[in-house]
Amino acid sequence: MLAKAPEYHVPVLGPEVVQHLISDPNGIYVDATLGGGGHAELILEQLGSEGRLIGVDRDPVAISVASQRLARFGSRFDHRQIPFWQLPDVLGSLGVERLKGALFDLGVSSRQIDDPERGFSYRQNGPLDMRMGPDAARTAEQVVNEYSNSDLAKIFREYGDERAASRIAKSICRERETEWIRSTTQLA
Repeated sequence: MLAKAPEYHVPVLGPEVVQHLISDPNGIYVDATLGGGGHAELILEQLGSEGRLIGVDRDPVAISVASQRLARFGSRFDHRQIPFWQLPDVLGSLGVERLKGALFDLGVSSRQIDDPERGFSYRQNGPLDMRMGPDAARTAEQVVNEYSNSDLAKIFREYGDERAASRIAKSICRERETEWIRSTTQLA
């Protein structure tokens, strides 16, 4: 598990991002990709006594780490475990009509990649999951074993910018004919 919350994520260019984000220290802001709370902590440290930050993330581990890390900010920080596209619903439920700013730091964190149980890395054996949060409909295991050759090739080409998409998809389909692909190393 994670040793210390502050080590979960060190934001690159964090102070610069916060400097450009905060226009009103007493405004309401959103960190739509909360992660371990690195950016959120920097934002909260710059907000005034009336300033508020709402953080959301799909990842329950990230939410847990961030909530511990940011507990010292009390009611100035609110968090929800949701995908960021559900943010309008959360803002409505909190009575927030207008934001002063929002941060979207998109991507996969190294913590997610380094955790074999998340199934993102081919370097360590783990279940073939690759979901950003438990609410995602399908695991990577289901996708590689159930999608057609053409659908897999399309995914690799469009989302992975992979030139060899058709060859990789064909290889996966050939492999799964003999055995269901369950792990990251098996897929690699």
